[in-house]
Amino acid sequence: MRLERIDPRQQNGWWAGPWNSSLEVAVGWATSGINAPHRHRRSPEIYMVAHGEAHMFLSSSDAYQHFVIHSPAFLPDAASADHVSVLYAELGLA
Repeated sequence: MRLERIDPRQQNGWWAGPWNSSLEVAVGWATSGINAPHRHRRSPEIYMVAHGEAHMFLSSSDAYQHFVIHSPAFLPDAASADHVSVLYAELGLA
């Protein structure tokens, strides 16, 4: 077992995935809402809010923290290729 802790100086990051372990999922975190609408071609994305009052991507409370899981996870180059930016208009938020 490996225990990792969030570096409070960073706003987000990735803990574990196929680039540093035998996990077939990628586990990441963020301490604020991230305003980057996107979709994934092949990898579902699951968000779990752990702390905070405003659970939005456009804004978040001071105590906000979420975890994100991608499964299957990809190595960095393939993960970048799987990530597709989306315009607000495509989400009906123009």
